[in-house]
Amino acid sequence: MEKQIVKTVSAIYEAAQSPTSRPLLDVCDKIGGMVNAQTDGLTVINTKTADLTLVESKMEPELLRIYAEEFQHINLIQKHIAGLGPGGRLNRVDFIGDAEFGRSDIYNEFFQKAGIYNFEYRVIATPGDYQAAIEFSRPKGRDNFSTADQDLIDVFVPHLGRAFSIHFNYLPARSHAGVLTEVLDRIPRGVLVVDEARKVLFSNSSGSSILTEGDGIFINRRGGLSARNNADHKRFKAAIAGVFASPGINSGWAATIRLNRGNGKRPLELLIAKCTKGDCDQFGTGEKAIIFVSDPESKRVSVADVLCELYGLTRSEARVASLIVDGMSPAEVSNELCVSENTVKTHLKRIFSKTDTKRQTELAKLVLLGPASLKFDDETNNRKNTPYG
Repeated sequence: MEKQIVKTVSAIYEAAQSPTSRPLLDVCDKIGGMVNAQTDGLTVINTKTADLTLVESKMEPELLRIYAEEFQHINLIQKHIAGLGPGGRLNRVDFIGDAEFGRSDIYNEFFQKAGIYNFEYRVIATPGDYQAAIEFSRPKGRDNFSTADQDLIDVFVPHLGRAFSIHFNYLPARSHAGVLTEVLDRIPRGVLVVDEARKVLFSNSSGSSILTEGDGIFINRRGGLSARNNADHKRFKAAIAGVFASPGINSGWAATIRLNRGNGKRPLELLIAKCTKGDCDQFGTGEKAIIFVSDPESKRVSVADVLCELYGLTRSEARVASLIVDGMSPAEVSNELCVSENTVKTHLKRIFSKTDTKRQTELAKLVLLGPASLKFDDETNNRKNTPYG
């Protein structure tokens, strides 16, 4: 059992660094299996309104709709658990007896259909006005959770809380930052908002991908950003500290740093600047910094469609323009497209004419500073439709 516990704790922290929350629920499923119970879901409650949101659940959507529409605001159990503090717990039997529970509408219309009779509800984190929790349950006819079961769950609760903080520590801001998130997800470089402890308060989709890859920069088990090797990490910490010690962005001062990676990849390139007062208040109190992360190895999304629409390029011309902007020479483009170099040069003349440019550097500047540089592929739409990412 001890080896299984250690392995599960390790899996919790691995899941925390995923860009989606499903792996975290999958780990909770393993914990549920260890206490012979099902995992009902990873939830968040607004402690002021008692509104509940399911971050992840395997319940039937129709059952969730019934709960949200008919029972969410009249359920005494939910109102009770909304008042629980950090480390709070509730076993159903401690709150409502079997006979009364069995007669209740919420049992007959929701819990029974969901296969829930006895359950253990555990608060794992309380960011701001929110309460994050996990619930394990058993159907009617099965014994209630024993002391040993409860003790085993207790072992994992602190780790789940830290994992939640790593994965969702920008929780209160996300419900108000949908538009901001959509905009920043279109930028083809990582954008991270961090506090002085280097904890990530916000990440766009490119930033999440870089952190998930964990090559060059990653989130450590304490929830802070770390660089790949000790030398880089010392320089990175010093750069962050210097930014927070500076008078602010109005001083014109920011830090730039390159972080090495393995496998012969070119280093990540970071620009770090402090947020001006009030600019990032939606991410909580205290000073914050923005980190822009550029990955020279990343593949830029196709811009051919945008170039065709904007400048009236043909598909062939747009492909040539895309490769030129990516840094290829006409000779390299001819090899890539299996056409003669003269054909490429002919395309280039037409491209220059249609885009009102005279040389390759002007064309690259036009594209990279224009709408063709933004991301409008499926990757930007892969976020879950929840306030949490």
